[in-house]
Amino acid sequence: MNLMKGLGGERADEVLPGVLDWLRRRGRDDHWFLHVHLWDPHTPYTTPESYGNPFADDPPPAWHTEEVRVRNWERPGPHSAQEPWGFLPDEWGPPPPRQPEQAASMDDVKAIFDGYDVGIRYADDAVGTVMNKLDELGVLDETAILLSSDHGEAFGELGVYADHQAADEATCHIPAILRWPGIDARTYSGLHYQLDLAATVVDLADITLPVGWWNGESVKDALLAGDDAGRDHLVLSQGHRRGVQAQGSGPGLGGDTGPAQGHARGPAPAGIQPLAPGRRPGEEDAGPQAKGQASKPSHAESTHRGRIP
Repeated sequence: MNLMKGLGGERADEVLPGVLDWLRRRGRDDHWFLHVHLWDPHTPYTTPESYGNPFADDPPPAWHTEEVRVRNWERPGPHSAQEPWGFLPDEWGPPPPRQPEQAASMDDVKAIFDGYDVGIRYADDAVGTVMNKLDELGVLDETAILLSSDHGEAFGELGVYADHQAADEATCHIPAILRWPGIDARTYSGLHYQLDLAATVVDLADITLPVGWWNGESVKDALLAGDDAGRDHLVLSQGHRRGVQAQGSGPGLGGDTGPAQGHARGPAPAGIQPLAPGRRPGEEDAGPQAKGQASKPSHAESTHRGRIP
């Protein structure tokens, strides 16, 4: 899919009208499923300039120093420090205002981080708008809501900026926030694959799992018991690049299992975070291309309920 030529990449303010209209017509019915795809945290960072920059006064994460930028500058290729917008010569046209053409200075580095963070905040506002609509319809407390992503984003890890190219934690460590009636909000630290999310939701809905067809493992029992049970390790991969990396605590594994660190600029929302392998010192968490899924009965925790203007 060519995101740069209009096939996808719609902003939240372009997606929300259809979502809100659908909920107005169907939200009070039983047995529905709605998938909402928000592109805003994904390259290109196109949040409207009128939204401003809530992070204007925040510095880049401490690990990304000028020394890191200079080292990355010598690493060539698409979405490198010299080409964070993609490819040169530029076949897509000029980058949007929130996305520098090169990481030629620490001001550029900050602008790249800010473009991404603002996109996340803009998507978060959109989620809040949907939550408010469910509340207005009187169905919020009986609606199950899952927020997750298909990949993260790199911001200097392995020399990559504003893209997802490697079998590394910046790409593969994604969020999963679930709100479900009868399950208390908490952080779940077990190691799990994305495949396990679908298995868990199906199991929570009391639908028989297609054993033998799905590789996902449900964590329903652990959630209901308040346990952190999970896999001993994860094997990460990324497309045709064939990179594989082990993460976990089992014997003989090469993964680093130290404490996580990231550039989060506020408290993490309550919920489930099934992928929690440790980070290397000096590496950065990358958040999601946000994808929200809601179904009824059941529902997810949102710590921010702003409205998209």
